[in-house]
Amino acid sequence: MYYGFSSMDHAAICSRVAWLLEKGVFRYGGIKLETKEYDVQAPLATPLMSALIRAQWFDGTKGDRPAYHAIMKLKSIPKETVILCFTVTECVLKCWQGGSFTRVNFSEDNCSTRYNFFLDTWNELETNAPSYTKRILSQNFIRTLKHTKNSSLLHSEEDVRRDIVGINFEALNSLDGDLIS
Repeated sequence: MYYGFSSMDHAAICSRVAWLLEKGVFRYGGIKLETKEYDVQAPLATPLMSALIRAQWFDGTKGDRPAYHAIMKLKSIPKETVILCFTVTECVLKCWQGGSFTRVNFSEDNCSTRYNFFLDTWNELETNAPSYTKRILSQNFIRTLKHTKNSSLLHSEEDVRRDIVGINFEALNSLDGDLIS
């Protein structure tokens, strides 16, 4: 498990879960579990998101094909997907609050309030730091794809420009006749 619960005793699990849920620490980047540190300047930047997105929508035969294709077309992770992952993560952490896993059904009835809270938080951050939130989505896409069998689909605009250096586009546009020979 991402947070190391399987190798921990009851009290340690309770302590770690309480810390992760306090102030929504699980949503931040730079988490250091052993020293209970996180980067307050990295909100919504946990690498766990790309791992969850990859597991749910990109890996194996259980992947959600329509969602996968929509994400690939966008070349970004929709913010709603990231918000859903935060909501799921919080729900799972709450399942561990007692020191062992107790299943809680994840449903709209019991999770929509928290989803809306995370969405409002995202929207506030997006209003005040739009380039940051855009980069979070883009970097989640890149991190997700890097660790899949589709990592070859990642390339930069610079790679594309380098590939077409020296081509005279004006001349190409004026060509007539059979282009494929």
